[in-house]
Amino acid sequence: MVINVLDGQTMYQISRGSGLQLGDADVTVAPPREIVATMNELISGVGIQSGKVLGQFGIQYLFLKSVDNSALIRIIDGSGGFTRMSSTPAGVVWKVLGASPRVLFIGADKSQQIVPSTDISAEADLTQPGMVIVAEKYDQNWRLLLDGQRVPLEHAKNGLPVFTISHAGHVTVLHDGTFHRTLISLQLSILLGVIVLALPAGRRRREVPLEELV
Repeated sequence: MVINVLDGQTMYQISRGSGLQLGDADVTVAPPREIVATMNELISGVGIQSGKVLGQFGIQYLFLKSVDNSALIRIIDGSGGFTRMSSTPAGVVWKVLGASPRVLFIGADKSQQIVPSTDISAEADLTQPGMVIVAEKYDQNWRLLLDGQRVPLEHAKNGLPVFTISHAGHVTVLHDGTFHRTLISLQLSILLGVIVLALPAGRRRREVPLEELV
């Protein structure tokens, strides 16, 4: 989470340390309302649970650009859930304590297991029933297959995508971005059509002088 203060206005955005994974889920949309509420509380000095909420969404670090805002630095230092890692002229970095991995399995016995992810999916063999939690913004395009069978998507109370695993087996988590890519392709096609129509039209054959034709 990157925080910046410009002209007295505090702004923030989620930044990824690497390229997108799991089918390039759409991250250009507004952040979840849970994160918006948490950041507003943190900046105003009442965000006691801010570190916990941000950690649930897989946010591992908090970066405040520039160290001139000493008041906000003191607020974050005293909020709990964060430990300061560095302070330079470029800004201050805090680590979010207990941040969740991107895909986490919580078993029926409350044990936790990280589900390793590749560029396009996350896969693991699970030895018991439980719950798979994805630390991403909820939308209907998240998919989970348990031994090849699709598991219904659920909406957790904290706003995360969740899947209930009924038995042990092999799970695959992915994000189906087909609809999003189709919309982008349609927009590009429309844009190209508008550009072509806006270009100057060529002269009709009968408008071309006979000297040019021969």
